[in-house]
Amino acid sequence: MAVQEGVNSFISLADAETYFASRIDSTNWSEASESDKDSALITAASQLNLESYVGIISADIQTMAFPRDGEYFEPFFGKTIDLPTDIPKRMKDANCEMALHLLDNDGVLAQSGGLEEIKVSSITLKGLDNIAPSSISDIDSVYSIIYPLTATGAENNSVTTAGNAWWRNN
Repeated sequence: MAVQEGVNSFISLADAETYFASRIDSTNWSEASESDKDSALITAASQLNLESYVGIISADIQTMAFPRDGEYFEPFFGKTIDLPTDIPKRMKDANCEMALHLLDNDGVLAQSGGLEEIKVSSITLKGLDNIAPSSISDIDSVYSIIYPLTATGAENNSVTTAGNAWWRNN
């Protein structure tokens, strides 16, 4: 399936290519096929959609968590601002970073790509097969991007949100 911004991804493939063109350490992205890039972006977006965000969805028929109506505390500005009327840059960046994480860590969603054992000289570490991240909050590079938009980020910044923390209508 092809990437469609706002339908199955927070960012288009063309915009993701632009994002990675100026990002260091993105070899797995640049070497991936277009089909794998599409799959990574779509899968990343579906994982990001599982989080609880501030505000309420803008339209009852939308399939993605953004766009949303409401406000959030933007640490860059140091103040509360309105959510943009489209998909926030933070979500687009997080979609890219999560897609790269998926390409870099084959099997991470199934937690089948982990290590079982590491041995260095006489030191052996065993039982490492369950160390894969279990949620987005375990992937620091992604979660730090979306944190201000999450319900948890809002609670920690004492921001009032429009409506509830659910992204779908209840």
